[in-house]
Amino acid sequence: MGDFAKIMEEATAYFQTCLPDWCVTHLWERYGLIQTTIERARIGYAPADRYALFLHLLEAGFSGEAIRQSGLVSTYDGTPNALWRGRIMFPYLQDGTPRYFIGRKTDKTADGLDGKYIKQKRMNGAIQEPIYGADTVCAGEPLIITEGITDAILAHQVGYPCISPVTVRFKQERVGEMLGLCSKASQIYLIMDNEDNDAGLKGAVDTGLKLARAGLKPYLCTIPRAAGEEKVDLNDFIRAGGVPAELFPDAVYVEDHPLAEERVEEQIQAAAVQIHRDVVRERMRHSRKTSRKKPNEPLPDMQAIKKIIPPITFFTGGEGLLVHPVYGSKSGGNLSVDGRKDVWYCFHKGNEGGGDVLKWIAVYELGLIREGANLRGEAFVKTVRYVEERYGRNK
Repeated sequence: MGDFAKIMEEATAYFQTCLPDWCVTHLWERYGLIQTTIERARIGYAPADRYALFLHLLEAGFSGEAIRQSGLVSTYDGTPNALWRGRIMFPYLQDGTPRYFIGRKTDKTADGLDGKYIKQKRMNGAIQEPIYGADTVCAGEPLIITEGITDAILAHQVGYPCISPVTVRFKQERVGEMLGLCSKASQIYLIMDNEDNDAGLKGAVDTGLKLARAGLKPYLCTIPRAAGEEKVDLNDFIRAGGVPAELFPDAVYVEDHPLAEERVEEQIQAAAVQIHRDVVRERMRHSRKTSRKKPNEPLPDMQAIKKIIPPITFFTGGEGLLVHPVYGSKSGGNLSVDGRKDVWYCFHKGNEGGGDVLKWIAVYELGLIREGANLRGEAFVKTVRYVEERYGRNK
């Protein structure tokens, strides 16, 4: 076993010994976790003392460099501060051994980090977040995919194989592993948070579509949510006396869900935008290779650029309140164009912002910046050069 695996085992055991009685009580009252589950999941507690973990690992015989490379400490101010201080620690177990950590904020958290949950540092990609709950998958049995780590742990406690991305969807590098785990199951049920913003539902649909494309049969379950409740998750449902299997008969096959078509359209549009940007960037790369301009040649006069650049309506197809030509729109008006001032503004959710024609080109033609960012520096230079090369030839 290498240094990393040994350090992870030592840290997990240390956190377990540090778990105070008030945390055990909290885990029962807030999440419904019993003592046996806490021990089986190896849940622990990171002391609030900034040096406690580091000193413990040094005393256990590990070098300072090995500890730093483990991602368990932070050295941003030149000293080895514990990454988590005053947090409940959940290790990800694979083949029974700890591979990764996530720390839950408590009233005693002292690390100054804003997140309710803080994950282990990845350290140049050497440390990867695995799939939580992989060890619980049983061939030929139903498998639940859920959103939160305590949702998964409580599902394990009541007897269900369950995996979780510990967020709304699996990272792209974990998709292959996720498909391999799901292929063992007799049925796959996605049970994400039921909340006002539908973030969990969208994540479930995205995951389900990946599974369906791989030839598997994923079903979406909906947790009942009372009027006035903003959110309910699987942990809430089970603690209230709910049985996950009771959700299975009403589950909807992912491709039959109303949101599936919308998500597919959005994914196609995103792919089309990326393809367009890649083509433009390749043209720019080729243009730079064949250009006779010296690399340090001053930028052309902006007045000259304004004379050759097309108006904003050339790109948008009109003015007023329009359908965005890149994102599309179900409402029919997610782009505002002022032809007189030659400016635009995008109202597409998650991509809001605007500017002049030069910025439109930087955002949608070249993909150098996002809608809400400022056009400056290298992005500005590249955009001006592109305008000169692309539209100057047409004069």
